Amino acid sequence: MHRNPPPEPQPLGPEPCDNDYAEEYLNRMWDISVELERLNKNIRLLALLQALQVMAIFLYLVLRWSR
Repeated sequence: MHRNPPPEPQPLGPEPCDNDYAEEYLNRMWDISVELERLNKNIRLLALLQALQVMAIFLYLVLRWSR
């Protein structure tokens, strides 16, 4: 059976385009994508800090009750 070759890898980032509207749209989508990645990293960092805070409170209570 004949198989199709794999597709060419696409460049990262907005693709060049002749149409100004489409180019602006792609640029805005790319900017939104970058911003969402940044927000995702911030949310993960906040979740980690919150988990550390919960562990610190738990440790404080355990040490306080063990006296």
